[in-house]
Amino acid sequence: MKNLSLKVFFLFCFGVSFGSDIEALYLPTDNFDTYQLVDISKDSPYGITSLKPYSCEKVQVFLGYSPEYCKRVELFKSVKSDTFYNSKESAVSIILEKEGIRLKEGLNLISTLEGSFSLSGKINLQYQLRNYFNQEENKLSVHRAFVTFNFEKLFLFIGKDNIKVGPSRYGNLLSSTNPPFYQARIQSKRPLEFFGLLDFTVMYGKFLEDRKDHSDPSLFFIRGDYKPNRYLEIGINRAVLFGGEGRSSYRIKEYPRVFIGREETLGGRFDNDSYLGYDVRLNLFFDKLDIFQVYYENNATDIESPLKKGDPKKLHFPLVLFKFHDNAQTLGVKVKRGRYLLNWELTNTGKTMYINHNYPVEGLSYKSFVLGYPYGRSVTHTFLLLSILDKEVDNHLEVGFIKQPTDITLPDRFKDYYITYRINLKRGKFEISPYIRVDFTENLNYSTLPTQFYIKQGSTTIYTGGMSIGYLF
Repeated sequence: MKNLSLKVFFLFCFGVSFGSDIEALYLPTDNFDTYQLVDISKDSPYGITSLKPYSCEKVQVFLGYSPEYCKRVELFKSVKSDTFYNSKESAVSIILEKEGIRLKEGLNLISTLEGSFSLSGKINLQYQLRNYFNQEENKLSVHRAFVTFNFEKLFLFIGKDNIKVGPSRYGNLLSSTNPPFYQARIQSKRPLEFFGLLDFTVMYGKFLEDRKDHSDPSLFFIRGDYKPNRYLEIGINRAVLFGGEGRSSYRIKEYPRVFIGREETLGGRFDNDSYLGYDVRLNLFFDKLDIFQVYYENNATDIESPLKKGDPKKLHFPLVLFKFHDNAQTLGVKVKRGRYLLNWELTNTGKTMYINHNYPVEGLSYKSFVLGYPYGRSVTHTFLLLSILDKEVDNHLEVGFIKQPTDITLPDRFKDYYITYRINLKRGKFEISPYIRVDFTENLNYSTLPTQFYIKQGSTTIYTGGMSIGYLF
């Protein structure tokens, strides 16, 4: 496969035959382990992998086989039960592999039913119902539900869904660790061929919730990915958080001015919280390694540019037209040999990342989850993950360190040293995953809103254990 060109891979995508019933089916972003396998597959250097979710068609191309979720369209496709016990609720009481789960102290039970319905493969409805039970609530909700319209070169999504961008494990702009939110999204069906491969998505999202800054804001987002060769993949992000209660509203013809952001520094109608960033993935090839990837993400919310009214008319290094003042950066490495995978990452987020100035309390968040890096702003997080991947049993061991806030020196700064161990067992139609995590903390952060801090002095050890059991009908 080393000599496989991008053009051949592109043609291969078009040449694979699929049944009409899964033509418009998409694999939700909460299929965390499947997406990890795609990212480290032998063909990943030859395609674009930094824009999720994927169609089942694309997943099959990378893996060489179709995951169980993608094999058929059924009204009742699978059921899953997640049981967790958490010894203390805090800012780290989230299960990152399970989107939108924040654990309360004590017993937490999460039940999920999902399915899909297709009309000739051109229109698909996919849904997930979730019931969350703990000592404070027992709530049934539509966790995810969207309709996909399958056109010749594009997909149109309408409903509640998530999107994850960037090559890192979680992403620091849109991570998909948050609950799905209402959106309309256009996404390229397959990579376009333009001196390499080109992929993109355009999204309008709505956060329907009461908030402490401005309720019911909206989000514009555009992502473009370009892959000129097997060594390099480049992504560019642009997002604008705007509108909501007490904020300016716009006519449709004014949306381009909102998105371009040239008037953001004036404090007028078009002054919104915008984000701009890029990421790079570098694939290196060694005889004794299956995968060696180095990647970097840099997304910012405080941006200086000579293109903006009121900003100095000068160029900047290294981005020429843009200077990032407060940003989120992630550097990472993935190495795979045989069944062993090693993943290291270091992330730093700035003091106003995700809150900026117009949305200073909840900012770029939904249902108390940041859409960007899951541990929020002004944080340093590093981890080392070792995965042993087998056909029926996967083992994942992670050690990491979290520090927050990082922009000021406080005697009660929150520090967390943790270790996590997770097993994924596959037995026929069953999937079983035991989970354990231990956090050794100094000055625990009790805030359940990751854009804010509520730190109390003292050392604490937090124990979290659980079990996930899934069944495919």
